[in-house]
Amino acid sequence: MTTREALVAKELSRWTHELFGGRAPGRQAFEIEAQKIAALTHAEEEPGLRDAVLWFAREMERQLAVNDSKGGWDNCSPLFLIESLRENVRQIVRLVSGRRDVPTNDEKKVILKAAADAANFALMLADNFKPYPPPAQSSGAEEPRIYPCAKCGTMRTKSEGGTTFTICDKCWDEENPKPAPPAAKKRYKCQGCGQPRSGVDFFASPQPGKPPQYWHWVKDHWCGPVVEIKAKP
Repeated sequence: MTTREALVAKELSRWTHELFGGRAPGRQAFEIEAQKIAALTHAEEEPGLRDAVLWFAREMERQLAVNDSKGGWDNCSPLFLIESLRENVRQIVRLVSGRRDVPTNDEKKVILKAAADAANFALMLADNFKPYPPPAQSSGAEEPRIYPCAKCGTMRTKSEGGTTFTICDKCWDEENPKPAPPAAKKRYKCQGCGQPRSGVDFFASPQPGKPPQYWHWVKDHWCGPVVEIKAKP
């Protein structure tokens, strides 16, 4: 019988004894069934864990279950967890320090509860500060291309959207072209006054056989020709 099987069988046997005072009919058969139930959990057993570790982990879980109504510990400050751990350790020290007699059974229960609480606060502290898991390493196997595009038939993988989108990225871009970027606004400068112009306050003066010449108009006269400011390469 494995460690986990023995623990489960022992626990069920204890419950039976507490309920029926050891006088339950067919108790031996019940314990055999308990061992069968425990055997079903063999796959969940963590190999290599000591009996004392499994026993104490059960005590820790019991204390956590009692305080389930308080919520989790994700938002607890480190100082609060550390001080709570210290308080439970101090409680143990007060019960065992300086005495030569063996603690009573009730005192042992108090020590066990304080020890489990202290361990739980240490667990909470470690859980809140556990390192991020390392990035998953690729196994080297390529994803199968088994998802065809509904338009062009190109085979795609799951990471390429094969299970989410019916068409591939190329066909999507063809059906939904991106808008052209806005044209850069031209900048102009008056050669008469040297001031930059926006292009709304100058007028063309067409000359036969020549391209339009733009001039800057100021109140009642032409200030000077307007030329485009070329951007530096």
